[in-house]
Parts: sequence; structure tokens; C-alpha cells
Amino acid sequence: MKRAISLFLASLLALFLCACGGGVSQQHEQTTQPQATAPKSLKVLAIGNSFSEDATKYLYQVAKAEGVEEVVIGNLFVGGCTLKMHAGYIKSGEAKYRYDKCVNGEWEKTPETTLLTGLQDEAWDVITMQQGSVDSGLVDTHQPYLDELVAYVRQNSNNPNAKLYWHMTWAYQEDSTHKAFPTYGNSQMTMYYGIVNVVQKVIEPNENFHGIIPVGTVIQNLRGSIIGDKLTRDGYHLNDFGRVAAAYTWYAVLADQKLQDAKYSVFNGDLIVKAVNAALDKPQAVTAVS
Repeated sequence: MKRAISLFLASLLALFLCACGGGVSQQHEQTTQPQATAPKSLKVLAIGNSFSEDATKYLYQVAKAEGVEEVVIGNLFVGGCTLKMHAGYIKSGEAKYRYDKCVNGEWEKTPETTLLTGLQDEAWDVITMQQGSVDSGLVDTHQPYLDELVAYVRQNSNNPNAKLYWHMTWAYQEDSTHKAFPTYGNSQMTMYYGIVNVVQKVIEPNENFHGIIPVGTVIQNLRGSIIGDKLTRDGYHLNDFGRVAAAYTWYAVLADQKLQDAKYSVFNGDLIVKAVNAALDKPQAVTAVS
């Protein structure tokens, strides 16, 4: 009789716990994860060309909207500049660059500047590199010039702890008239997978790089959405929507966090969030977003 009463009471206790929410394990599942916090400071220098100009155009606004207190963005610009050209300017010391700098939301542009001047203007947290778009999908065009650029940056940077990132650029629009497009058979996907191939064979094995900023994959993800293949203003340079998407890609990678929403005002911000987060998960594969 005592055993029967004990079993009956145990059953009642179990029913009571279920009615109250299932105990500690269920309460743990319902706990809301804290949102990722923005870095306090972000000082980024891009060594590039018009493609880095596109990618960083709205990076200040995006970083500020996400809560970064101090934002400084620099871009060392030579139109169409390839790694070979960067290496040549290092050796010659020529003042071929236009140094663009943004510290308060407005860009100040200084012509006829050396790479060294921009490099030592700030103690940069992050320094990015990229290939010129004409050679972006061609493995054999990257070395020895990339190693020469990396060595120069390491030797002359004001910040010995600066992190190097590779800016993975985007393929041309499918109907682009760019003179280099025939190199890729006038095929957007051929160019895109060439860019991926460079990342796999040249950048990933290079221990100097802290990470890769997969803008090319984000743009390709968006091309498969309702946005379509109209993310450029001339067949290869990004339009404003593409520029905002690129800036969000940079922010997500450099802040090391997925996006919750697109706080910087932009139409179809939800698509940008999906495209960027998908590229963070699969940086070398196209993901359909809608």
C-alpha cells in the first residue's frame, strides 16, 4: 500500500513540473541570446582601386549605424590598379595614389600621394588588399607581387598588430562591355569561380591574412534574388545598393558577427542581411536568397 501511495505522489509531482514549464532545461532553451556588440573602434585602410572605393563608400555610415564609436576609413586609389602595379609603385616610390580618407562621414581626397603616406597616416587596425578586376580570377597574376606588397606593409605599418584581410571582389555584370570580360569568356560565373579559385589557391594558404571579405559572393547571392543582375552602374562598378551591400559585408567580417538587420537606411535591407549571412556561412558558394 505504501509503495502504491509513493508512486501516486511521484506521478502527481511529475505532472506539476510539466505544467510549470518542464523544468530547468526548457527555461534554458527559451533564454534569449545577447546580441553581438559592435567594436569600439574601427580603423580600416584599403589598398586598392575603384573596387575598394565602391566597397568602402558607405562603410563609415554602416559602422556608425551599428554602434561603432570611432570610425576611420582610408582608401589608396589608383584606377584599375593590379597587384603588379602596386608592387611597381612601391619600388619606384612614385606618388601615383589618390588617398581618400573618411573620419566624419565625408571623404577628403588627396591626389599624388605615395602608398607609404597613406599607410603611415594612421595606426590602422585593418589593412585590406585585392587584385585588379581584370586579373581577379587569374591565379598566375598574383605572385610574387602579393608577397612584395605584404612585406612592405608589414615593414612600414605604424601598427605591428594590424590585421590583413583579402577583399574578394565581384564578377562583372552578365552583359558587361568591360574590355577584360572576354578573358573570362564573357561569362559572369566563369569569372566568379575564377575569383573563388584564387582565394582557394593563393589567399587561404597564405598565413599573413587574417580573413577574407567575400563581397563577390554577396553580390552573386543578391543577383539570384529579386534584385537580379542590376547591381552595377556601368557593368562592373557597383551602384549604391551594391555599395551598401559591400559595406555591410566588410562590417560583418571585421566585427566578426552576423547581421541582425540593416540599420543603415536602405531599401531591401532584409535581402542584404540574408545575402551577407549566407556568404559568411558559405563564402565560396552562391546561395539563393529571397
